[in-house]
Amino acid sequence: MLKIKNILFAVVATLSSISIAATIDLDGSGTIEEYSTTINKLEFYNDTTSEWVMLSDTAKTVNIASVTAGNAVGSMIKKGLTLKFGTYTKLKATVSGTFTLDACYDTSSTCTTGSKLSTIAGHAGNDHASIASNSVANRAATIVLVDFSNCGGCLSGAPSGESRAAVSGGVAITYTLPTAFVMNAATTSMTADIKFNIDDKLTYVANDGDSHKYITPAFPLVNLTVQ
Repeated sequence: MLKIKNILFAVVATLSSISIAATIDLDGSGTIEEYSTTINKLEFYNDTTSEWVMLSDTAKTVNIASVTAGNAVGSMIKKGLTLKFGTYTKLKATVSGTFTLDACYDTSSTCTTGSKLSTIAGHAGNDHASIASNSVANRAATIVLVDFSNCGGCLSGAPSGESRAAVSGGVAITYTLPTAFVMNAATTSMTADIKFNIDDKLTYVANDGDSHKYITPAFPLVNLTVQ
């Protein structure tokens, strides 16, 4: 007999790994005001039944440079879930390739301008970065597009327990939980602690060979605990 049970899902996400004034890279002293992306769906893997369970397929745009980012992700998930009994070992987020950046590399004049790199002659079709030639006072958010199926090495370098794969319009990021979540007759709730760390997670290029300055998104670190 198939065993399922309604479960209360709660997010106690405290973004202790994040700072609004996150450093863009090891050499910079700038700030990130906005680093937004759209999470299209969240799935939970039942290792016992060998199937992915949909937690949410309602897209949500999240500014992960905000202290409320974890709660925004948590709000995607239904509060009353029906889960099959079993051991859940992975969480997968499908993320859009469209990002919004509002960042400065330093404290003077290398901030996002509101213009994509593709507006520069010779970079047609290359929308993966924001031009960074604005002053702090005139900084502006820029919508950039990353084609994960053709982004050089941007999918490489995943930390232990994480895998990345290009999908239509974005990327699927799978996280292996440090401790598996067990759903059985005694389980009454599931609590997730979601932390984003964007320190060093925007890349600044000072000279691409044509003396252009730009800022491009890199993968944030995400720490997940489910119990």
